[in-house]
Amino acid sequence: MMGNYWYDRQQLKATSPAKRAAEIKIPVLLVHGTADASVPYEQSELMAKALKSASKQFEFITQEAGDHQLSLQEHRQEFFAALVRFLDTHLGAGKLVTNAVAN
Repeated sequence: MMGNYWYDRQQLKATSPAKRAAEIKIPVLLVHGTADASVPYEQSELMAKALKSASKQFEFITQEAGDHQLSLQEHRQEFFAALVRFLDTHLGAGKLVTNAVAN
């Protein structure tokens, strides 16, 4: 969490990713559980809407009853499978592994 909702409201609004979606230059993967107690699910809905309005490339995956920690095995598997697909699509298949081995 950055800042205090009551005292830093103007700064939080000014730096909100959803308010600055038009500035994003790379594809975005959003994965959010509807039962997240740490970050309200509505924040990802708002971000997805902002990205769509700005004609940005993104993928939004909703995990029903999912929490912030990916506690359910099904949600972890879904997240990692989506992450691999996303990276393969946007970085190119095998580049992530090749770069990791090279370093």
